[in-house]
Amino acid sequence: DIFESFSPYFKLYATYCDRQNAAAALLREAMKRQPIQDFVAKQRPLCGGQLPSALLILPVQRIPRYQMLLADLKKKSPPDHQDQARPAK
Repeated sequence: DIFESFSPYFKLYATYCDRQNAAAALLREAMKRQPIQDFVAKQRPLCGGQLPSALLILPVQRIPRYQMLLADLKKKSPPDHQDQARPAK
């Protein structure tokens, strides 16, 4: 129930995923400019050392992680748990 209550927000992921390739291409072009490279180098420690391209893909990778999490929860839930019999929407 808790997970389903957040499902309307997943529409944002669809929009993000649809535009991710264009954003990645724009980022590649921007990274050719020295001022952008300098800015990224300065900010990188604040981002756990990750490059913008790695951060850009994170939301795209989140959806499969949710699917794996829910499948694992179902697998580890008792067979008689009320959520086991719930049909997928």
